[in-house]
Amino acid sequence: WGAISPNKVCGNVVRPYRMAIHHTAVPDSDGNLYATMRGMQNYHMNSLGWCDIGYHFVVAQSGEILQGRSRADRPGAHVGNQNAGNVGISLIGNYQSRVPPQKQLERTAEIVSWVHKTYGVPLNRTSVKGHREHSGQSTNCPGNQVISRMNDILNMAKNGTTPPEPTINYDAELSIKISGLENFYTQGTSASVPDGLG
Repeated sequence: WGAISPNKVCGNVVRPYRMAIHHTAVPDSDGNLYATMRGMQNYHMNSLGWCDIGYHFVVAQSGEILQGRSRADRPGAHVGNQNAGNVGISLIGNYQSRVPPQKQLERTAEIVSWVHKTYGVPLNRTSVKGHREHSGQSTNCPGNQVISRMNDILNMAKNGTTPPEPTINYDAELSIKISGLENFYTQGTSASVPDGLG
């Protein structure tokens, strides 16, 4: 995505043992995705003074997974005073009230599974938390709509399966009136069977 190469090493190597799930809040959409990533990195480095983009991975609404920091075993800058050994995964968007796209959740589960397989981070709610669930945090991140799907993300990461979409039931009245029977298909297997004509 055209990342700037940091001119310094970002912290000491610490084997990851936990993960933090975030939302970007701003930007709220992929936009021009690679330009969005460059803008995020520019803000983190040049406005906040961090050595690189704060997240290890970013998951676009389109489902594309982008690498942030070059190594997941070096600390990011994504959870205040809780970055050592903590892999930061951020979903592009603001999910306080808006529901994240299913594809984005599925791809988030894929990267969570990769971190688990690569570093042995357990797939449970003690080791994989939303940003605001880490001690000492004062934030809505990753938003209520991602927090409510954390178990789904973990289940997809464990099983490689997608949970069913919520079922929506609609009540509707249907009235059918058959006004006659005609045999208007005169060929094929139903040629001798009268057809309903409404």
